[in-house]
Amino acid sequence: MQDFQGDGTVKLDTFSGQVDEVAKFYHWNELETCCQACAHLRGTALAYVWCALFPPHTWEKLKALLMKHFQPVDLTAKYKMQFRSHRRHQTEDIYTYVELFSVLLI
Repeated sequence: MQDFQGDGTVKLDTFSGQVDEVAKFYHWNELETCCQACAHLRGTALAYVWCALFPPHTWEKLKALLMKHFQPVDLTAKYKMQFRSHRRHQTEDIYTYVELFSVLLI
């Protein structure tokens, strides 16, 4: 099962499908599936779930929470998500960084 970071490297649908397949194979209940899925969250996705007002205790609630925040419905939402989750890399110069933000802001 791949890790889900919320930055677009792994699509949420792909991650969700993998969790469902593994849960079915190992006969996990909702709580076990939720715990295993949380173990594969990284980065922005992990921080978002940790900061949730009411943390989910079932896989369906966790999936709904992730889809609400990380599933872009159109290009505008996709760019907003990229804008919120982008971090400047040390090897990235400031001009490239500003150029990326100008593209995402439009």
